[in-house]
Amino acid sequence: MRDAYVQKVARFTRELPGHIASFRAAFPDYPAKTDVWFLHSLGEMDGGTRTFDDRTHFIFGADVMVKVHGQGDEAAFFHHELFHDYHDTGCKSEPVWVSLWGEGLATYVSKQLNPTANNAELLLDFPPNLVADTRKELKRALDDVHAKLDSEDRSDYAGLFFGRDGGAGGLPARRGYYLGYLVAEEIGKDLSIQQMAKLDCGAARTAVTAALERLRSAQR
Repeated sequence: MRDAYVQKVARFTRELPGHIASFRAAFPDYPAKTDVWFLHSLGEMDGGTRTFDDRTHFIFGADVMVKVHGQGDEAAFFHHELFHDYHDTGCKSEPVWVSLWGEGLATYVSKQLNPTANNAELLLDFPPNLVADTRKELKRALDDVHAKLDSEDRSDYAGLFFGRDGGAGGLPARRGYYLGYLVAEEIGKDLSIQQMAKLDCGAARTAVTAALERLRSAQR
């Protein structure tokens, strides 16, 4: 484990500047000013932001990256996390649809910037077979998330975005990432990733509900 950890640290140090540069090529107005910390997270996270003393920091957990990602290409993962640092809908609350949009769009953007990335590199294979298992129940999964779009119940959020339990009904855990990706992919038929990133809260809500309805209609 230690050797894998050391390799991950070395690779991170070597590759992160290039990932930031390629992200800024797609989103030139990204300021890249958030402090980046690469550390042992004691099993908490592979990547994300945390706020300390009113200042946002990018935290990457080498230990969880090794455990979940292995030694695969991290470009899509870094672009996913950088997009979260860049993207802001301006929504004042966080019902399910906001996370569906944010996580789905981050996954879609990372795929557009890394067209050869596989499901594992897009973090769509955690838990294993996430995409295949969700597709087996796609109609029910789409209907389920549609019914929860405006929910702020943490149990609804957990079933969609946490990796432990998909909630009542036996649907796959963490399926919200893939469903959100499908929503973003549908919206991407008409808008560029740059246009999608700039949608404000109201416009994003309209786009998400319309795209989700089209996806549901295709399953009938």
